[in-house]
Amino acid sequence: MLEKERVIELEKLGEERIVVETCDQFSESVFNRTYDKAKQLLDAIIREDEQIRKIEGDKPQRQISNVISFEGRRGTGKTSAMLSFHEALKSYRRNSFFGEDKEQRKSSFAVLDYIDASMLERGEDILELVLANMLSVLEKEDRDTSGHKDKEYEKREIYRCFDNIYGSLIQLREKRTDHEGMSPIRVLAQVASSQKVGEKIRELVKRYLDYMLLDEEDRWEKRGKFLVIAIDDLDMNFQGEKKSPYDTLETLHRYLMVPGVIILLAYDFEDLYVGCTKHFAELYDNPYETDCG
Repeated sequence: MLEKERVIELEKLGEERIVVETCDQFSESVFNRTYDKAKQLLDAIIREDEQIRKIEGDKPQRQISNVISFEGRRGTGKTSAMLSFHEALKSYRRNSFFGEDKEQRKSSFAVLDYIDASMLERGEDILELVLANMLSVLEKEDRDTSGHKDKEYEKREIYRCFDNIYGSLIQLREKRTDHEGMSPIRVLAQVASSQKVGEKIRELVKRYLDYMLLDEEDRWEKRGKFLVIAIDDLDMNFQGEKKSPYDTLETLHRYLMVPGVIILLAYDFEDLYVGCTKHFAELYDNPYETDCG
């Protein structure tokens, strides 16, 4: 038996041809299976995060599989599906889509504005944009509310973390050259600096979430807290001859696949594959083949 026809009304399309649906539309949406799968992956991330914290405490060191992918060719609606799910997370506790039992919906989400990777300027780094996004949300929260007056110390510590991380990123950028011609000691020093940045980001995420997601219930009950980062058109992130989507993937893997973070990615797999192939072809000086087959 054929499924009933599902259509998207023309007037619902935004200027960028994006449709952001609400949770009560998910069951009848053309993307309903995508939303269900995204919810299953979200539940798995929350469970894995909880297990890691039970083992390692409040300062976990291991990485986590925290990516929810929305994959498809141009014009298939992957951006609309990702941004609809992204928007739904802002009201996670109130949405029955995420579970009928409210006791199951104990997690909280600090949802950042989405980043369009195809619009990155030459030299822009995805991690810097994430940090700038976090800072912008923090400043807006402090302007719009007075609920954090008693947490001035915590806020100062968050700004200290931002300052330290950005300073370390600038140092890394200055050091970042091809390993060819570098002494082994210098290469090791660069790796160590990168690891320190990762540790600082973990500290920032924890402090940021504790500050942004504090409410009266959190004073009595420990909840899973998550920073949600959404990146659109990952496969289109080309910034010159020696930059490819691989560089963004490497940054996400190195710094942001950590407990307390959830990453939403929209991309075309074949184009992403070509971009990563281009990276390794140039790395090893091999002829670049565009055939994906």
